[in-house]
Amino acid sequence: MRGSKSTESVRAGREPARSVLLVALILVAFSLSASADEAEVLFRFPAGGIVTTGPVIADGRLWFISDSKTLYVVTVDGEAVGKRTISSKRVPYIACDPFGRAAIPEGASSIVLVNKAGQAVWTVDPGSTAIGAPVFSPDGRMYV
Repeated sequence: MRGSKSTESVRAGREPARSVLLVALILVAFSLSASADEAEVLFRFPAGGIVTTGPVIADGRLWFISDSKTLYVVTVDGEAVGKRTISSKRVPYIACDPFGRAAIPEGASSIVLVNKAGQAVWTVDPGSTAIGAPVFSPDGRMYV
């Protein structure tokens, strides 16, 4: 394979496309030990497609969205806790509140707060699309 694109990309420090695809289809959690030279795989989780948003880690849970238009909620040990079908393959943010829930954009300008099972707690339409991710105060108030 001398001179092929795959060997040239490896020599240049880039991974071949097939390796990138494998990582994108499965969320893999690693642990880096100060004494170890290699990362330890903590778990693998089938994401149902390419992970397009996240993962965001809060309150012992990973929140991420795949291009199958699904929000996944997984414990840091790799156990599936919840999921939710959403309207888009990718969203600009996942913002976690101090009570173990997450806000994600829904539609043109709405924001939905979901619990760890992926069920809607409430939905609000601020009237226009938020420029950035909302933030939460320690008492749970959301600021957009």
